[in-house]
Amino acid sequence: MSVSRRDVAQKWLDKKIEDGIYPPETVLLEQTYSDGEYELFDLDTGSDVPVMGGLMCILVDSQGEVHPVSSSPHEPLFHVVMDMLPDE
Repeated sequence: MSVSRRDVAQKWLDKKIEDGIYPPETVLLEQTYSDGEYELFDLDTGSDVPVMGGLMCILVDSQGEVHPVSSSPHEPLFHVVMDMLPDE
């Protein structure tokens, strides 16, 4: 049975919450985007305060690897995320 990318992202998030990096009320949002190679999961930390390091979202690649993406343009995968998100 293959694990869904959402499960992978959730497991990653659970570990971060366990380690005290994100507040326990942090959840993955339902809506996702995908470009085939990556699937994007947005996070809701349950607060208006930006998360340490400015985590923007999580990408899970086709191999099931998790790539947290910060909101910095210097972030290697920043452009991948920007390309995936619908234009406002």
